Amino acid sequence: MSTHTPFITRLNVWLKKLLILYSFTASGVYAESQPELIGMPFHSVYSDKQSYARNLWDLQRFGNRIYLGAGNSSNAGPVPNAGRVPAIYYDLKTERFVNDYTVAEEQIDLYRVINNQLMIPGHDATQKWTFGNIYLLEDTSDNSRWQKRRTLPRALHVYDLNSLDQQLFAAVGLKGAGAVYVSTDQGKSWQDHGLGYGRIYSLLKVGSALFATRTLQPSKPDKVSLYQWQPDFRGFIPRPDLNMQKMLPDTPQPRDSVKLIRGTEHPKSSLYIAALKHNDHQNIPIAAYRAYLDSKEQLVTEKIPLPEGFLPRDILLRDDRFLILASRSEGNFFQNRVFSVSALPGQKIQPELQTGFRYPAFARSFEQAAACFYFGIGSEIKNPKRWSPDEIRPETGNLLRLCH
Repeated sequence: MSTHTPFITRLNVWLKKLLILYSFTASGVYAESQPELIGMPFHSVYSDKQSYARNLWDLQRFGNRIYLGAGNSSNAGPVPNAGRVPAIYYDLKTERFVNDYTVAEEQIDLYRVINNQLMIPGHDATQKWTFGNIYLLEDTSDNSRWQKRRTLPRALHVYDLNSLDQQLFAAVGLKGAGAVYVSTDQGKSWQDHGLGYGRIYSLLKVGSALFATRTLQPSKPDKVSLYQWQPDFRGFIPRPDLNMQKMLPDTPQPRDSVKLIRGTEHPKSSLYIAALKHNDHQNIPIAAYRAYLDSKEQLVTEKIPLPEGFLPRDILLRDDRFLILASRSEGNFFQNRVFSVSALPGQKIQPELQTGFRYPAFARSFEQAAACFYFGIGSEIKNPKRWSPDEIRPETGNLLRLCH
């Protein structure tokens, strides 16, 4: 009996490890890997008492660099108004973090690559409200430097940037109102298109159409929330037909205001995430959707059926497929998964599992380089007025790598 005990013990340990390494999903059983910790790039900027501001809101690859967004623009909750924020990148060649530039903003919420330039919308300027900012980086050569363009009149917040027909568009929050600013000279000057009460939070491009979006509100179903750019007369027209039911198909009506964020476009279709407006400028995701124009140039929307309990966090485009980062809370851990879905209308919309891992916190953002995925770890509070430090995981701000 004693001669078999060590073998039985080893067998039990091996079986327990096997159970941890495998997970069951709608796609069946797949091997789960454990990611490598690269580091916590904003730890020297934000102490452990400021860990909420280490949330990696966005990861964006540009050349051989992955740029990272952090900070906190909320006026409430943990670490309010946590600017200025350095634009730190991870160098894929040297495998080191580099503090490249510091933006005069409370938060780097989003990076955009437009016309082969890296851009940062000035999410919440730390300066006077007379102008808002955008930031541009042409390339990653040694002589390339960030350019700050403090040129958007009265813009408290610049939430998003996009382009169409060689024009740059900026989604703007003014004091008590919203607008889209349009530039033909890369942000040196702007034409103001005021869109009334309510901030413009995102610019969603679907094929040849560009939409400006403010919050969809269940308490005001008749309020116009989307406007479409009309190139013929260079202005926006209201689209009251693009209401909550249209933009959130097959989805129970949310209880609070909804934003459409993380718009990612392919020539044939686009993906976006619907999210509850939370903690001032932050978001709680609901679901992901695909949108495209039919043969009559009418907008068609479809819900992406992620496995039960998974919330979409970020979106990437790779060739003719979208990659969706999603997470699901399971006790003291999160299942973090990357799903793939076709960008081609008429193709199968069922997500296909690509990779995943189990971790004490959720992955808020991600990028891909060669055979490796990079994940920016985040955390969130339930109530910005009544929150506990225990809600903010100590892993917040970690950058992880998972290679295959």
